Amino acid sequence: SDFPKESGPRQDGCLSVIAFSTGVDAMPILERLTESEDHRLRHVAAEALVRANAPNLDALLQRLVGDKDEYVRGFAQDNLRRRHPEDYRQDLIDALSGRGPISRSVALGILAEKPLSGTEEALEAFIRRDEEENRHNPTLRYYAAKSLWKLTGRTLEYDRGLATDRKYPWEK
Repeated sequence: SDFPKESGPRQDGCLSVIAFSTGVDAMPILERLTESEDHRLRHVAAEALVRANAPNLDALLQRLVGDKDEYVRGFAQDNLRRRHPEDYRQDLIDALSGRGPISRSVALGILAEKPLSGTEEALEAFIRRDEEENRHNPTLRYYAAKSLWKLTGRTLEYDRGLATDRKYPWEK
């Protein structure tokens, strides 16, 4: 990689090329880059490996959860949660109440994509609480309702606040 020799926009360009290098031949190089001294290289290499669904991705992400850079650590943690939400069920439920290591928005994004049985009550409680606390911004309620719909087939109505043009997932 020419990354260390470059600077400014050319270095940024190198990072972009690395981030989108998902060919089979790139996998060993990307894995080596996740051990680079530069946190930006570690992060973009991890992004490319996630995008390519590398064969040993879970082990690699587990290793990066211990990375010295907060951003790389967070990226690895979020991707492990997205790949295996069932392993983080209680953390996802806690996030809906504003507790635990996962943000509400990340938890709801995960649950809308891969809903988990057993989270229905927490999702409904989140919607009702968010209607009171955050009336004019229904974005997170939308994701909670989408997850409930995927889990139960039930169409849960919620206050759309000012976003009345946002369709329910079941309206598409």
